[in-house]
Amino acid sequence: MSRPHNVVCAETAPRPLRHSMSQPTEKESKTRSVLKGLTWRVLATTTTFLLAWLLAKDMNVAGTIAAAEFFIKLAIYYLHERAWQLVPRGIFRKSNAQTTTA
Repeated sequence: MSRPHNVVCAETAPRPLRHSMSQPTEKESKTRSVLKGLTWRVLATTTTFLLAWLLAKDMNVAGTIAAAEFFIKLAIYYLHERAWQLVPRGIFRKSNAQTTTA
């Protein structure tokens, strides 16, 4: 059975863009901020561990540095992400003020 040409089904309907400059986007959830922080921290802490191990040549020292860095920077990242959620999108724009030269 064929479908009339003017009927659009869910599978073929065009999807709206998620991030349109003309329409405001939803704020990021706290869970998403935590997950982004965790995945970034795993990558960054691995890098810190390897660098500390290379420089200190001691796996215990490298592990201690990496463990401390993981939790401290995870908290800082989360707070930073949440603070940015308080800033309305699109408020930072180039100033139209003219500068004068002497």
